[in-house]
Formats: sequence, structure tokens, C-alpha cells
Amino acid sequence: TQSTWGCHFFSTFFYPTLLPRGTYAFAKVAKWLRGVRIAELDKVVVPVHLGAHWTLAVVNIAARRIEYYDALGGTQPRLMEALKRWYADAVAWQDGTYDDPSARIDVSGWAVEDRPDAPQQQNGYDCGMFLLQYANFLSLELPLAFDQKNMPYLRKRVAWSLLHQTLDPEWDSVGPVVPVGAILRPSGGSAGSDDDGSSNDSSGSSSSSDVVVVVKKK
Repeated sequence: TQSTWGCHFFSTFFYPTLLPRGTYAFAKVAKWLRGVRIAELDKVVVPVHLGAHWTLAVVNIAARRIEYYDALGGTQPRLMEALKRWYADAVAWQDGTYDDPSARIDVSGWAVEDRPDAPQQQNGYDCGMFLLQYANFLSLELPLAFDQKNMPYLRKRVAWSLLHQTLDPEWDSVGPVVPVGAILRPSGGSAGSDDDGSSNDSSGSSSSSDVVVVVKKK
């Protein structure tokens, strides 16, 4: 989903399709930007499922860096380098210069930043909620001004928006977090969980493990 203020949100299919079994595969995602002009974006938001944990990566085009947000403080250097390569490939693909390596934009100077300052979860099951809030706040250019104690309220807010696919004006007046929709991928099995096996599916369903909340700027 692309917003009107320069953010593109990939679904949870993107990461495993770009790096199946850890092998870079741009050809498998080359057409995923159909209808989206990457040159007009400021950020590309990538949800990441690591089997038992949810995290978030951001291609911050405006700042020329790749950012990684993990509520348990982990790192994914292979993914971050792959996203640098993906951006250069995606620009070349859309410009029609993909087959000319000499025409590629130079991303060698882009920073790669793990964000240990990101709010951290204090339990074994809220990583999905932290991913959603990272995406919300970052896409709105807001500081990550939330923490573990805010999760019960934020879960209710996300659940209400998913059920109604709209904004509640009364809730909207209390803060900047405004989830308005979701992309759900049937899991074919149990919902995603953290290390203790607890479900982290923010919709509360055990039949869908992938949730990406899309936000709307005021």
C-alpha cells in the first residue's frame, strides 16, 4: 500500500520472497512496485517475520539509510544489505537501466543502522504490536513515543480499526496513531509467536499470522 505522503508498505510476503533461504532474488519481486514510482518515495516499510518473532526494516530513501527496528534488540545485517541492493535494483528496473550495471545508482555510502533506541518489549508476545507501532509512528515522522505500558490500549485501538476498517473520531482525537486497514495473509497454520510460543497476531485470530497496519496522515 502506498500513502499520499511518500511511504510504501510491503506485505509480509516481501521479505521471504526477496531472500528465500537467505539467497537474494530480485527477479521474484521486480514487479511488486508496479504502479508505484520509487523515485517519488521517502520510505519503504518492510515487515519481517523471523519464524518466531516480528521486526521491521525501513528503506529510508530521504535519509539514504537502511534502518532496522527490533523490540528484542536483535540485528539482521544480511537483510539490511539486501535492502540496499534491492533499492538500487528497483530504481534501475523502473528506469529501464537494469541490464546496464554502469548506470546503477551508488548506494555504497548509505548508512545501515540497527536502532537499539527503539522501544523494547518486556514480554514474549508483543513483538507484532511493536512492529505495527514502529510502522505507524515512523511513517508519520513521529518520535517513537510509546512503550510496553501502552500496548493494552494500542491493541484495542488496532482491533477496533481492523474490525471497522475506518477511524474512530473519538479515539483519533487522543493521539497520532491512526491505523485504518490491514493486509492479512492466511498462515495455513498457527499464528506467529514469540519465543515463549504465545500468539502475537494483533487481530486476535489464530488463522492469520501476518498483519500490516496502514496509517493515514492527518
